Amino acid sequence: MLARTPATAVPRGGAVRSRKVCASAVHPPAAAPSSPQQPPAAASSSSKGSLDGWIELSTKKSLASGNGVPKPSNVCRPEDLVLPPGELSAVDRTGKGLPSDVFRCFGCKEVACQGPTGCAKNQWRFDSDGYLRAVLTARVYDVAIQTPLEVAKKMSGASGNTIMLKREDLQPVFSFKLRGAYNKMASLPKSDLERGVITASAGNHAQGVALAAGRLGCKAIICMPVSTPDIKVANVRRLGGIVELVGESYQETQVWR
Repeated sequence: MLARTPATAVPRGGAVRSRKVCASAVHPPAAAPSSPQQPPAAASSSSKGSLDGWIELSTKKSLASGNGVPKPSNVCRPEDLVLPPGELSAVDRTGKGLPSDVFRCFGCKEVACQGPTGCAKNQWRFDSDGYLRAVLTARVYDVAIQTPLEVAKKMSGASGNTIMLKREDLQPVFSFKLRGAYNKMASLPKSDLERGVITASAGNHAQGVALAAGRLGCKAIICMPVSTPDIKVANVRRLGGIVELVGESYQETQVWR
């Protein structure tokens, strides 16, 4: 068994939750609908359409349940989401303030990161251009390729819509998982990379971490369940990852990590 040495954990996915809030225009209250499941009849038969009916119904409910001051409707028209070139929409990054909505690195004990806004190194998420700047400056294309969008002709024909497929299966590890793994590892200080990284995965993320470690010149320990197919284990080792088969399930493997 390989001795467990201090290493940086590379989380799977790494997605940060965010909640978009679209404030639509507030309309005067409409006549009460005949059924709570249907928009107001006057609105649905008018040129404004049924979507405006839902907005008016939502506004009326907010008036009835509040202090007489209408709240912005939570129903959006598609055109409300279209902005002039160069203008960024307002996005609520804080959600409802629930503990589960606060981002912190796995196992982080730093005092500065224990506040209500979470990780002190990720406060850029609250800037209006935070995510856009992070996307445009990400180093994922050091290892990834810009994969094409292709029309899925049969699915499009069957559904009556145009369905596009993002061909991330064309990436070096045949999935999108190397994007997050490499971007995280490329942002680590040199001292952290010298200690190596460790992660738990049963497949695609493991290959992404192994590839990233090879490109960045650091050691990567990949913890995989004992039930992992041999071909996936072989692919990780081929990319230079140090495989530790431990745990009967992914949950057990993650605990060992």
